Amino acid sequence: MELDQSQKDDLKSLTEHRGFKILEQLVEEMEKELFTPFKKENIRLPEVQDNLVNTQMMLAWAEHLISTAKSRWKSISKKEVK
Repeated sequence: MELDQSQKDDLKSLTEHRGFKILEQLVEEMEKELFTPFKKENIRLPEVQDNLVNTQMMLAWAEHLISTAKSRWKSISKKEVK
């Protein structure tokens, strides 16, 4: 995706915003909360395995969203320095 200068500035602002930092913390907290029940579950049961897979996919999406925003900004800032 090619971003214009305004979009690049917005992305930088987003990743540096205190709300984004809180979002990162929420994802970390969500991971702990979602995986805690699996410590006591019998992961051999098919329904538990299904729940685990769904939890993994949801967290992967949330982490991907965070990392995409951060990596895009880092990539853009490196290009502008050159």
